[in-house]
Amino acid sequence: MAHAVGAGKTFSMAAAVMEQKRLGLISKAVIVVPGHCLAQMVREFLMLYPTARIMVADETNFVKAKRQRFIARAATENWDATSIFFSNWVVITTFMNHTPRTTARGKDV
Repeated sequence: MAHAVGAGKTFSMAAAVMEQKRLGLISKAVIVVPGHCLAQMVREFLMLYPTARIMVADETNFVKAKRQRFIARAATENWDATSIFFSNWVVITTFMNHTPRTTARGKDV
């Protein structure tokens, strides 16, 4: 979203996530933000939806030693949204793109 500062981008994203979840259009939501905006995004999301369950990938729980557990929890638990730094998103997508996947016949894709 490319709007001016204070135009309500975070509220719009939070409302879109929660409405899509309510309607059953999505089951998992990931909000990717620049590093300096993570805390602000989570704070504003919770201002709009105080009971929302948001999993946050900050510098304490997304270190290499905890990364696999974080991703597993994000995938298996019922979070309203997962918020992550853009740089951490790059780590996940790079890993996913370089991990061999197999088909039902056991051949690499």
